[in-house]
Amino acid sequence: MRIVVAMDSFKGSLSSMEANQAVLRALEGHEVTVIPISDGGEGFLDAWITTHTEGTLIEENVVCLDGLQRIARFGFEPSTRHAVIEVAETAGLTLLSHVDPWRYSSVGVGQQIVQALERGAKIITVGLGGSGTMDGGKGLLEALGVRFLDANGAVLSTIPHRLEEVASIDWSGLHPRAREVVWRMSSDVQNPLIGESGAAYVFGPQKGLAADVVKRYDRLLNHYANCFEVDRRALPGAGAAGGIGFALLQLGAIYVSGIEEVVS
Repeated sequence: MRIVVAMDSFKGSLSSMEANQAVLRALEGHEVTVIPISDGGEGFLDAWITTHTEGTLIEENVVCLDGLQRIARFGFEPSTRHAVIEVAETAGLTLLSHVDPWRYSSVGVGQQIVQALERGAKIITVGLGGSGTMDGGKGLLEALGVRFLDANGAVLSTIPHRLEEVASIDWSGLHPRAREVVWRMSSDVQNPLIGESGAAYVFGPQKGLAADVVKRYDRLLNHYANCFEVDRRALPGAGAAGGIGFALLQLGAIYVSGIEEVVS
């Protein structure tokens, strides 16, 4: 029998590739074609590289959610200077032994973006999904040179993110090449940043946010969003990946369908 296996990831447990390989082993003796797919979450990079044969995988050291270093991958297509970054590679739930949304940062995603910019990327697509952070993309922006200040003008830490202490934002150190690229965010999530359909209410519990503090965290994200000059908290996708979508929208990102990105 000829069988095509094209399974998406299982949230927080198996990537698309791992799920497909498990089915492949179970179907031993049959003619099986395995196709990794993703809507932007775990396995997004593997799915993209399968359908973009000119792309290469780059491995670099980054700081992960909890501050520990690891080697993470991103995709790069030299002919188009298109970099593809999967949030789950550096800020994924599967990297964690325990969850802590009050602490963990998206800084590693930002470091990968800087690495892509230094390679001359002109288009940057970030696959949103499977994240273990709820920092509103603060760490990502910090890696790009943005400074978050408290009420006394002191620069806040990246880990823990301390969103509740953000009083102002200094964009003067933003990486100069960040203003020259086309930003794209790839996801199947169109939730806003705040509200009952926002990041804290919908995605907070899966990242370890206790039910009795969801409302409080939603207010915290709203406070954080108030510190930006341009209000993008209600835009589709702002609540994706613990608010990383919101940070990308602040950079001017456009929203694209995750599944269409890897199959086209």
